[in-house]
Amino acid sequence: MSLTVSKRGVALLALAAWVAGAGGAVSAQGRGPWWKDEKTKAELRLSDEQASRIDAIFKESWAQIKSSYEELGRREKELSALVNGPDTTEVDVVRQVEQVEAVRGELNKVRTVTLYRMHRLLTPEQRQKLDEIRRAREAERDRARKGPEPH
Repeated sequence: MSLTVSKRGVALLALAAWVAGAGGAVSAQGRGPWWKDEKTKAELRLSDEQASRIDAIFKESWAQIKSSYEELGRREKELSALVNGPDTTEVDVVRQVEQVEAVRGELNKVRTVTLYRMHRLLTPEQRQKLDEIRRAREAERDRARKGPEPH
């Protein structure tokens, strides 16, 4: 496995976490989607049917998200080559930037609609609780990154 493939694999895992985690919170252990984490499911009082339907939405969207992400990587690589090319015109760069941003926009659209569809399956109370869990876990991660405060 080449370094490029390895980086792409890590990037795809990060993308999965972005989609799964941005919907509220990653699991308490920081691994996997929140709707599969037993502690989070219990805190939300998420039914097995809700979790199953949320998972189906994620799986349904994942192929398109992954494809768009890979296309974005290809387009960005092409843009880098153009920017560094000796005979590239500004028109070429602008055209490629437009393509990159179109793919990025599509990726964000699919992600946002996926999250919207997931959240529609939650009650208002579950959405509020999920947001509280997400904020608490983000604060924990921030504290862990900063380390102990000096005295």
